[in-house]
Formats: sequence, C-alpha cells, structure tokens
Amino acid sequence: MNYLERAEIDIYIAKLLLSPEGNPTNDEGIYDAAAYHVQQGVEKALKYVLHDVTEISDETREFRTHNLDDLIDIVESKTAYIIPDSVKEMAEEITSWEANSRYGSSIVTTRAQIEEAINLYENMKENIKQWEKDLSEEKEEPDIPDGEEPDDLDEINL
Repeated sequence: MNYLERAEIDIYIAKLLLSPEGNPTNDEGIYDAAAYHVQQGVEKALKYVLHDVTEISDETREFRTHNLDDLIDIVESKTAYIIPDSVKEMAEEITSWEANSRYGSSIVTTRAQIEEAINLYENMKENIKQWEKDLSEEKEEPDIPDGEEPDDLDEINL
C-alpha cells in the first residue's frame, strides 16, 4: 500500500466522522478526530510525492515529520512538484491538528475548516495524479537530440 492509498483511508475516515452516521450527535470532539485524519491525509499525500512518485531515499530521516510546512519545503527543494498555494496557506493550521486534536483540552477546529481542508486535499490529490501522469509521459517520449531526426523509427526507444 502506498502513501496516497493510506492518505485516502484517512480522508475517508474524516468524512465518515463528519457524516450523520459517524457523528449522529454532532459532537465537536469527534470533529477533532476528523481533523487529525485530515492532517494525516495531507501529510501522506506529500510523502507520496517524495517516496512513491520520485522515489527519493530518506536515509537521513528528514521526511519523518508531521509538520506540513517542513514537508512542503522538502518537496519543493527535492522535486519539481508545485504545491498549490491554498495548501501552503493552510499548512500551519492543519499541522496543529496532528497533536492538538489528540492531546489538547480544547476543540482545535470547526467543521467548516475541516471540510475546507478536505477540499484542499482532494484538489492536491488530483494535482499530484496529473503531475505523476505527466512525469510518466515524459519518460516515454523518445530521446532525440534537438535538430536531429532518427534514421529509422526503430531508433526511437518507446
């Protein structure tokens, strides 16, 4: 199971906790649990870019963080993936949900903020999938130096 598949499970759980079936009494404490899973989903989507798409080694263990701002910096410094500004703008807030939703004594966020973060995740996921598709198509393009034509179509490595 890759990081994006794991992220999808976290987002599924968050959506369930926001639903009438998962939170029939509209309990704000359950919203905190949903917030935690959204944070985990966003974190794992970023780690998907690093580990699964670009296959960058984490020998230094620098990827082992829950801080989304730090992960964004790592992704942007080590890959060509462009993180949506909307994710960057909400990263600090979402990062705070990781620990505060589990250990804090007060409610960390609202249902509306969680729903906004889920939408950010969904948009980022589609963006990542498109970027991954574009990368794989680039790898499939024949490697012909500028200004040269192949003598034979068999020379093109498809």
